[in-house]
Amino acid sequence: MITTHVKKTGPLFDINLTPKVKRAIHKGMKESILLAEREVKLGLVPQKVKGKIGGRKTSHLSRGVRGKVFRWSFAELRPGRFVYGADVPYSRTVEFGRKSSMQKVKTRGGRALRFKFRGATSYSYRAWTQPFKQPLIGNPMFKKTAEKFRRPASPLKKIFERSLGKALN
Repeated sequence: MITTHVKKTGPLFDINLTPKVKRAIHKGMKESILLAEREVKLGLVPQKVKGKIGGRKTSHLSRGVRGKVFRWSFAELRPGRFVYGADVPYSRTVEFGRKSSMQKVKTRGGRALRFKFRGATSYSYRAWTQPFKQPLIGNPMFKKTAEKFRRPASPLKKIFERSLGKALN
């Protein structure tokens, strides 16, 4: 969802790194991805405000937020890819919200749309549905976490300082 590219140059980030420094950076990446998971999951709190997304009804999205370290210098945090095999489909709606629609939702091949309303025991069949009347405000938990980590005094700086300090001493 959110991509950040960091380009570092200098002797510490040379291709021919010592194994100690490479292990320290890899350990820092593991700690930082775990911290990012926690921060995103803390952002997925129930919203009591009407017209705002972000509640935990099933915790399906919260369980799916996982990170993975691929190499010593590359890690990725995705909403469902590493747990369910693909991103949770409604994660974009939770992150960015929903616009109000001015069009009716109509059937394509069949003659009716099938719904089961919350609390109902039977299905309802309709030829079309009404558009959304109001937009829903999103809960940008990935964006907030990325902005928090981009600050100069971010927790990531402390994680890498600690792991590199141990390796170089």
